[in-house]
Amino acid sequence: IRGEVRGDIDIVARYGGEEFVVGLLDCSADSLKDTAERIRNAIGGRLFDIHRTEQIPVTVSIGSYLVRPDFHDMKQAVDFAEDRKSVV
Repeated sequence: IRGEVRGDIDIVARYGGEEFVVGLLDCSADSLKDTAERIRNAIGGRLFDIHRTEQIPVTVSIGSYLVRPDFHDMKQAVDFAEDRKSVV
């Protein structure tokens, strides 16, 4: 995920077991969609070794929510992203 965001200003953090939050600062709706698509492609293009006979492909579901600069409730933003499931 970190390889698909701007390392100098964006934030990637683990939110739960297999959940991550990506904070894209100073971002437009189009840039948000493009970044989510890059993350989806990067993860979807990998095979994971879980010590079975064959490696397995993994997919990703991405929810998104674009906030205004004066928005300060990140828990609410995560809740909105989960509820609306803006799949790209």
